[in-house]
Amino acid sequence: MPSSNIVRYCVRLSDMQIKKEEIAGRILEVSRTEFLMKGFQKTSMRGIADKSGVALSSIYIYYSGKDHIFKALVQPLLNEFNTMLREHNNSKYLSKDVFYSEKYHTQRIGELFNLVENYRTELKLLLLNAQGSELADYREELIDRYTEKGIEFVSAFNERYPELNNSISRFFIHNATVWWISILQEMVMHDMQEEEMKQFITEYVNFFIAGWGKLMKV
Repeated sequence: MPSSNIVRYCVRLSDMQIKKEEIAGRILEVSRTEFLMKGFQKTSMRGIADKSGVALSSIYIYYSGKDHIFKALVQPLLNEFNTMLREHNNSKYLSKDVFYSEKYHTQRIGELFNLVENYRTELKLLLLNAQGSELADYREELIDRYTEKGIEFVSAFNERYPELNNSISRFFIHNATVWWISILQEMVMHDMQEEEMKQFITEYVNFFIAGWGKLMKV
C-alpha cells in the first residue's frame, strides 16, 4: 500500500476512534444526569437513548446495560476507595504522633476534602441513587471492609504500644465506620459549599482524632 494511502487509512481509523469515544462520552453524560435525577431504578435505557440521540441498539455496542453504565460512572470512586483501603493500615500511621501532629491532622482534613470535592457526583450516585443496581449493597460492603481494617489497625497499634487500651469493641469500630460513610453521604446530599465543607471537615477530623486518643488512653 502506498504511503499516502496508509496515512489516509490511519486518519480514518483515528477519526472513527474519536467518534466512538464521543458517542460513549455522550451516553455517560446523559446517563449521569438521568441517574442523578431519577435514581437507578427509574432510569431506562430507552430514556437514555432518546436523550442522548444514540439508538438503543447502538448503546448496547458500548454498554451491556444500565448496570454497566452505572459502574462506568462510579468506577473512579470505587478505585479511590480501594486505594484508601490499601493505605488504611500503612505503617506510617501506626504512631502516637497521629494524635498530636498538626501535619497529620492537616493531611487527613485535605484527604477527606479532596475525596468529596473530586468525587461529589460519584458519591451522590453510589450512596444516594444506587438502589436497584448491582452496587445497591456497596455501602454496606464498604462499611464491612472498613470495619475489618479498623479492627486490624487497633490490633497493630496495640502490638506496638501494649500499654494502651486494647479493649475497643468491634461494635464501636463498626459504628464509627457507619458514621464516616454517613458523613460523606450528608455532605454530598446537602451540596455543601467549599468553605462550609472545609470548616465541617476540620471539626470532624479534630473531634474524631481526639476521641480515638481518649478511647485508647494515649
